[in-house]
Amino acid sequence: MLASDVRAEFLRAVGAALLILFGIGAMMPAAAGEALADPEAYRLMTQAVDARAVWDEEFPGFTADIQINYEGQVHRGEVQVLPNGEIRLSDLSPPSIQGRSWAQGWLGEMVFHRMGAQGPDDPYRDIRMVGGENHPLGPMLAMNDPFNSSFRIDGKVIRQVNRDLQMEGAKEHDGPERVRINVLDTDFTSGGKVLPTHFVINYLDDEDQLVGVEAVSSRFRRLGQYELPQWRRVITLEDGKMTTAVMTLSNHRLRKVTETVSDRRASR
Repeated sequence: MLASDVRAEFLRAVGAALLILFGIGAMMPAAAGEALADPEAYRLMTQAVDARAVWDEEFPGFTADIQINYEGQVHRGEVQVLPNGEIRLSDLSPPSIQGRSWAQGWLGEMVFHRMGAQGPDDPYRDIRMVGGENHPLGPMLAMNDPFNSSFRIDGKVIRQVNRDLQMEGAKEHDGPERVRINVLDTDFTSGGKVLPTHFVINYLDDEDQLVGVEAVSSRFRRLGQYELPQWRRVITLEDGKMTTAVMTLSNHRLRKVTETVSDRRASR
């Protein structure tokens, strides 16, 4: 299915940098004296990346109650999110393999895109503006990377993301070849940072024809200095079948410093 197998493959392929929908790590600034391929494109891209709402390095993790409504079947449990973004989902009541897999994947996406890991390199040095600047979603900026990535930037918002699902030259696979994400609406934190709240993921075949759609809506809850996942609904259309699921997180608790230290020691 699009919501599990393809997304897992995509996340494995792209790794920790420049993932779909704001999943872009903070970057080191360009070194003085090093030429940029297109300074204006670079300015637009880095401005939008820096405007994302992300968790800082002191993020302690959190615990919350979770309710999953998968196609009308309701399941409840508890979830822990560790400082490194690892998700630990308790057994659900009543049990549901499908509901659990769905929630684990989509909560993982929400958490991953708030983790603002800083990369050692600046991936946007070669980014260029292509086409005109008057498109309704903003000018398109194209990268010279193995995933043929391009973006449309609307002020401080990354309004569209285009990426291949596999690197150039990779072994052929079944399923979609390319993903296009259009951000329909955003929220802003009290500090003016951007949170995507409504977006549509289009899955395309090798002829750029639509083969699947996911419509995603999200809400976040501020606790302390962090915007935490609170609610997500995903409507998936694939092979003529529509699937709808919702998860709601409540009773959020930031984890204590002692728990955080214990987790870090255990991960060594």
